[in-house]
Amino acid sequence: MKIKLLLQFEHQSANGILMQSLFEELSKIHPNTQLVYQPFKYSQSIQKHDQDLPDSLQKHNQELLVFRTSNLLIKILCGFYFVLIGFFLHLVKLRSCDHLIIQKPIGLGPLYLLAIKALPGGPKVHTIFDDWEGAGGMASFRSSGKPLKIALATWMEEFCAKQSDTLICRAKILVRRFRNLKPLDKILYQPNGSGVVPVPTANLSEKSYSLKTPFKVVHVGSYKQIELVEFLNKLAELSYQNDLPIEFQIIGGGPLTKQFNSELKNLILTGPIPHTEVTHHLQFSDLALLFLNPDWPDTLLDAARSSTKMFEYMSQGKAILAPNFGEPKEIFKDKVNAFLADTHPEAYLEALKFILENKELVHQVSLNALNDFKNHYTHSKLAKDLLGWIKVS
Repeated sequence: MKIKLLLQFEHQSANGILMQSLFEELSKIHPNTQLVYQPFKYSQSIQKHDQDLPDSLQKHNQELLVFRTSNLLIKILCGFYFVLIGFFLHLVKLRSCDHLIIQKPIGLGPLYLLAIKALPGGPKVHTIFDDWEGAGGMASFRSSGKPLKIALATWMEEFCAKQSDTLICRAKILVRRFRNLKPLDKILYQPNGSGVVPVPTANLSEKSYSLKTPFKVVHVGSYKQIELVEFLNKLAELSYQNDLPIEFQIIGGGPLTKQFNSELKNLILTGPIPHTEVTHHLQFSDLALLFLNPDWPDTLLDAARSSTKMFEYMSQGKAILAPNFGEPKEIFKDKVNAFLADTHPEAYLEALKFILENKELVHQVSLNALNDFKNHYTHSKLAKDLLGWIKVS
């Protein structure tokens, strides 16, 4: 049985790293597995021309089409080649397997599905839906309020779901959403998990986890949502006004980092750091924050995400303060393996007060989160589950 995973994201993106990690675990237990890269659009590839691919990608024979040029004519010719020839050759290679896994049918994903299913004898297709955007990156269409755009987004998503042999849903809300299009025995619920090596349980001894002053609360992210920045600013401000001995550490970059209130003495910005160094910074924190935007009643964009950072927090044995909706509500039980609260600063403030007064409970919640990660959400465990699912599908 030959399996191919079609990666439609750049290798350095969060989604790219996630799929590479899952692929590595899958290839350990099923060597006849190959990671295949969708040819980048030439404009994207040119922007990355000065970055060499890591050895870990080269050794697996990925097919990657990269155009290294700044000449406009060459760009046009490369684009012409990609559309008329490159895609066809790529498609032929994709059909030479028994099972094809497509991560999130954006971009050319629907076209791949149509072409593969149009001819007999192709592989079984297992499509991963990992958030509410659905097919084609249609989040903006769904939130536009324009009937034609909403109808197009809905049609494209339903097309991809129906053309796929099975669906792999990263969030429970997506399982409920697609059950009208596929029988439940053709839908696998599998959260993102993480390929991060979990911290040894011994590191979470009572002594090493003693609550420090200031109590360090960390948030890791890419700051593109003004709602997130405003939420963290307000939470830090309320904590300062209430004399809570808390230091908020904001890890990551993004276009809105300048919107953080630099006058708040309890708000520390580290700036962007490599993804591989995130867990190192987590080791020096006492609590991790997770924010999901509750103001998407129509698209529920954030509620349908299986946040990778959530599992990275768990892997490092961090107690998490998370919203009580969406995937956190599916994964966590309040005061057992996380702390849940309504997503507004005042509710998080009250939760922080409770946390500061309950050191022993924070320690136990951290242990429970780490054990849950080890038992259910490592990529090694998820790869075994995925392989079992593919074999019986």
